[in-house]
Amino acid sequence: MSAIQRAMALLTDTFEKHAGKDGRPNMSKAELSDLLRAEFPQICNNKEALDKIFAMLDNDKDGSVDFKEFVTFVAALTVISKEK
Repeated sequence: MSAIQRAMALLTDTFEKHAGKDGRPNMSKAELSDLLRAEFPQICNNKEALDKIFAMLDNDKDGSVDFKEFVTFVAALTVISKEK
């Protein structure tokens, strides 16, 4: 398996690990908060910040983050981290 295939599998696995705990296929605000606190504790330490991140990610305003919205977020974070 190539490095890009492993990265794709990791994205999918991470999303599936956190999404759907409430019985819906997408990531709820609580599930996204749990993921962000686990992966980025330094930037997600308050409810206001988490609310803003969720609002930005929920592009279709359906109250959840789908896989496409999640991948877009991870891609943006990757670009930001490379620029530093």
